[in-house]
Amino acid sequence: MRDPSRLPPGTRLRRIAEDGSLIDVPERAPEPATGDFQPPPSVGGAQGVYLATRQTFMGDVVTTTLLTSPTYHSVIDGQGHRAPEADVYDMACVTTALSFLIDFPGEAPLHLPVSFGTLMRPSQRQAYIELLGVLPAFMRETLAATVYDTPRIPTFQAIGLVRATLGPFVGQIGLRVRDPDFEIQSLTDKAFASVTLDLPDAGLEVRMAALRRFAGHMKDYRKRRIWPGVGNLRFRVERELALELGLPFLSGPGVCRMQSRPVGARAWALRDLPLLSLPIAKPPALAVA
Repeated sequence: MRDPSRLPPGTRLRRIAEDGSLIDVPERAPEPATGDFQPPPSVGGAQGVYLATRQTFMGDVVTTTLLTSPTYHSVIDGQGHRAPEADVYDMACVTTALSFLIDFPGEAPLHLPVSFGTLMRPSQRQAYIELLGVLPAFMRETLAATVYDTPRIPTFQAIGLVRATLGPFVGQIGLRVRDPDFEIQSLTDKAFASVTLDLPDAGLEVRMAALRRFAGHMKDYRKRRIWPGVGNLRFRVERELALELGLPFLSGPGVCRMQSRPVGARAWALRDLPLLSLPIAKPPALAVA
């Protein structure tokens, strides 16, 4: 991205020099003056993704929320927490991920949320690609992409476009869907790392029915060698049903609340879910002479 003025509100662009140092890019490109307006600040966040079979968090989905927003933004906590402008939100999450990778380096992947619609619109896709290009190559294996609002039956061309766009920049790609009858058979073997069902913002009975319906396709996911998961889990009874049905990857406020930094790879007993806040690290003990 050559024009920092196209960055999402509240973010800034930094480049990594050859010696590894960070260089701030001026907030505005040399264009006509637009006054003294400054975009409102934003705050980054992360929510852990839990692998039930190992009772371990295996990475985080990143997010960014404007401080002026009436609620936090998240792609895994239901439609009520979706950002109003998906493409702006998607780009903001890239800068949040870069900040986390610098401040909290680790081996567990950070999942970049990106709307299926953003990738399908040429101008938005190109802007997103340019921003991804700012990320240094050595960080890309620590990044994953989670493509939310994927339709029930994506076309062969759309699937190819998603993979071609994101593949050069991330280590793995997953899909997030809202239809429990997502056509997993439309994908080739290992086409994506995972497909996650985001439960609807509805009554408990409707949500439980969607969970059971999605799990009814487990054999097809095994056949395609694609991991199934479930997001927007809110209640203990939903979490227990997901475990009973054998769904390995769990996320949502009933699993991990929004955190100010990545959860990372962290063992966490099932009985202790949800993770409400990360424990404060104790300072190292002073040696006694």
